[in-house]
Amino acid sequence: RVYSFPPAPVKPGESGASPWRRILSLKAVVLEPRKSSDLADAMAEFDKYLAAPGSKGCVLFGVCRGKVSEGMDFADGRARAVIITGLPFPPVEDPRVKLKREYLDAERAGAAL
Repeated sequence: RVYSFPPAPVKPGESGASPWRRILSLKAVVLEPRKSSDLADAMAEFDKYLAAPGSKGCVLFGVCRGKVSEGMDFADGRARAVIITGLPFPPVEDPRVKLKREYLDAERAGAAL
């Protein structure tokens, strides 16, 4: 599986690049794999991009409470910054969530009339 993307500089005069394209114009990117068995390969790619001659670094995208969020050592040059974003999803089976969903569904059904 492919979990890494080499840097791809934006061509002069190129405009309207997506956020993904702008990130790749500056750094290589490695994604946290879905399978734990693929983690070693993904981390090897991350280290490869960091050690490459002329490297400007590498961005590692991971998931909170995922494979790279706990128990891994990002010492020295392996981590210069950490940005954490998240969407707190409530438990789907929580009675309050069910009640609110039913209410919103009823409101939406009433607005459609």
